[in-house]
Amino acid sequence: MAEQHIAERKTGEELLRERARLLDLTTDAVLVRDAGDRITFWNQGASAMYGFTREEAEGRVSHDLLHTEFPEPLQKIKEQFAGDGYWAGELRHTCANGSRITVSTRWVAERDARGNIASILESNRDVSESKRVQEALGRLAAIVESSEDAIVAKNLDGIIVHWNKAAERIFGYAAEEAIGQHITLIVPPDRLDEEADILASLRRGERVDHFETVRKRKDGTLLDISVTISPVRDAQGSVIGASKVARDITERKRLALLLQEAELSGRLLQLQDEERRRIARELHDGAGQLLAALSMNIAAISAEESRLSPGVARYVEESRSVIDQAVSEIRTISYLLHPPLLDEVGLISALYEYVNGFGERSNIRVSLDLPGNLERLPRDVELSIFRIVQECLTNVHRHSGSATASVQLSHKPGEIQLQISDEGRGINREIQDKFREGKSSGVGLRGMRERIRQLGGRMQIQSSGNGTSIVVVLPLDEKGVAQYESKISSA
Repeated sequence: MAEQHIAERKTGEELLRERARLLDLTTDAVLVRDAGDRITFWNQGASAMYGFTREEAEGRVSHDLLHTEFPEPLQKIKEQFAGDGYWAGELRHTCANGSRITVSTRWVAERDARGNIASILESNRDVSESKRVQEALGRLAAIVESSEDAIVAKNLDGIIVHWNKAAERIFGYAAEEAIGQHITLIVPPDRLDEEADILASLRRGERVDHFETVRKRKDGTLLDISVTISPVRDAQGSVIGASKVARDITERKRLALLLQEAELSGRLLQLQDEERRRIARELHDGAGQLLAALSMNIAAISAEESRLSPGVARYVEESRSVIDQAVSEIRTISYLLHPPLLDEVGLISALYEYVNGFGERSNIRVSLDLPGNLERLPRDVELSIFRIVQECLTNVHRHSGSATASVQLSHKPGEIQLQISDEGRGINREIQDKFREGKSSGVGLRGMRERIRQLGGRMQIQSSGNGTSIVVVLPLDEKGVAQYESKISSA
């Protein structure tokens, strides 16, 4: 019986090897294994794929020779194979030169008369390159789907054939709504000629780089976008479609406009301050000097009072009084336009002089709380603080009805804080709401906000029927302050 079993097994292996030889010309690797997984046949395709000759392979356990990596435990595969007589999957093999390849494999069992597995026919096909391509395509698909930019593919007729998640988010159309539609789905009516020109360029194989235009969302809103469009070619190099990458630049354009407006506002404030300084200087050096000369002439005439008639003497005295009043008015206007102490001595002295003069002119009692050891600050910081105090106290006088006001300035490392308060009727709620929303809220508040924004600071308004408090915090570069103080001292 044992001899008969051995004979049957040998006859089965010989038949299987004979059949396998018919496959010797295939490019697939074909091998025959016995029940112990030893190789009994190794075709030319196997030698070409793995680099082992038939003599090197036959007699070896295939899994040892090829250092096989299985997708699941080998025992589990053998149990399934024993029952089904067939198994297919992917394996990782090591070639003679040490390189690793992925193969698609099929095992077929040849059974003896008792139903036991006598031999195994194994055919392997190298799928390493297709796996690499598949993995690359998978990575590419993942990149396309995870991109923040809209990625759209269309054919040369303008029909959309691909629409990624970002396109759904940016344009508002789901993929199933967009695919199959013409690209003009997202093109505003006044831009249709533009799309026709783009399609014409693509047919010529030309690329469109970073083209800024406007596109339309599903809800009808318009978007500023930057588009790069590349022709898609087939294996023969013919253009068959286009890939479009669209980036929503609406926010970027808005920020650029805001930056442009901020630069313009900052420049206007600078020009305004320079013009105030110029007018103040001209009033002081021009009109002031003329009035001073006129006052000297009137004084000379007054010295001859005994020779003047009573009427003329009275006119001379009235003229001197008018000239003194004019000189005083010009000094006040000149100071309000630009206090000379601000440049010459610094913020503290300029604030003391301004607040004292304001109290006399307005009959409002203003308390001033300033740090006694405050060093000179950078010129734009000092000027901004002075202008904010000036604007706030002017508003107190014009609008609050308060009999008192307070100005407090405090200095902490890295920042300086200014607080101006009154006990008046408060700021209109509508004006407060507009200010919080960043909308126009009057020239005074808008100018203050712009000065603060230019310096990177912040402002808070608290107002009710019991009064108003405005708090301004400005960042302060202590190193810059020290350098500025040194520059002032050496000047």
